[in-house]
Amino acid sequence: MLARQRLFQLLAGLAFWACSEPVRAPENAGGMPASAGGDSSAGGDSSAGAGPTGGGTGRCHADAPPNAWASWPMPDPGDPGSRTAQHYTKSEPDIVLDDVTELSWQRRLSEQSYSWDEARQYCDCLTLGGYDDWQLPSRIELLSIVDFTRQNPALDPVAFPDTPFDWFWSASPLAGSDSVVWYVAFFDGNTHLSTKDSAYHVRCVRHAEAQARHYMALGNGTVTDLATGLVWQQTASPAQLSWADAKTYCAELALSDARFRLPNMKELQSLLDETRTEPAIDSSAFPATPSEGFWASTPLVGSSSAAWFVNFSSGVSYNSVIEHPYRARCVF
Repeated sequence: MLARQRLFQLLAGLAFWACSEPVRAPENAGGMPASAGGDSSAGGDSSAGAGPTGGGTGRCHADAPPNAWASWPMPDPGDPGSRTAQHYTKSEPDIVLDDVTELSWQRRLSEQSYSWDEARQYCDCLTLGGYDDWQLPSRIELLSIVDFTRQNPALDPVAFPDTPFDWFWSASPLAGSDSVVWYVAFFDGNTHLSTKDSAYHVRCVRHAEAQARHYMALGNGTVTDLATGLVWQQTASPAQLSWADAKTYCAELALSDARFRLPNMKELQSLLDETRTEPAIDSSAFPATPSEGFWASTPLVGSSSAAWFVNFSSGVSYNSVIEHPYRARCVF
């Protein structure tokens, strides 16, 4: 299975190197396992109060606008001693609270797969723990629970038991498209696009109303994200670099007195602006950003030769061999 999975990753990586970002249809290619359904006997009924299980376009309540960017610090499962260390509280048998983002999540899942419209309706009609305001999560909300230190599945197995390592819908369409939507693959955490008629899993969220995005340029070549608290290099690296050279570039970056570093995968994806493409970033805060791949500091679990990157043309995230050249944008 590992050999086939790496072949799948290599083929997808080659597609990205050629600047091609194809729409992905449902698949079990590359040795990826089929869904493993949740065990409702281990806790509450994950389908209790759920809406229709197929067909139909009715809504049970009006959708609030999805959070198209992080309005909270991004949880970091790789640094248990930090202020943003990923931590969950089980507030109900079938509800878990992310203590960093304060998002409440459906803990146990329906065993079904859904088209995108069905997934939205499922969350709109879900009643869980006495709450009926559940929604399909945006891409950045769904990414907030990814744990890049794990695989199969790439999230906390105690907070989210019996999660199939499979594809999960987000509420976020590709900017400018009515038919293509973002999903997150929870076998490793990669992010891609699919047509709405694909059949994927769904995990619902309760979230606060979407907040306006606030960047503040500090006048010294840096920009502060007032929501996440991260301070970013305003311009990208002038050249593409290998993964090792990108980390060195950030460590040696001389802007203010800060000690810069290459951002981890969650931090880097917090810069994505789901309302834009080419590049998928706020061009006022980060002018002249090339629509190219950018390295994250996060290595691929189980590999000494691959690490994660984000393509800022549209926002696709994947992993690549560490010798491949991508840009760097540093953070502290």
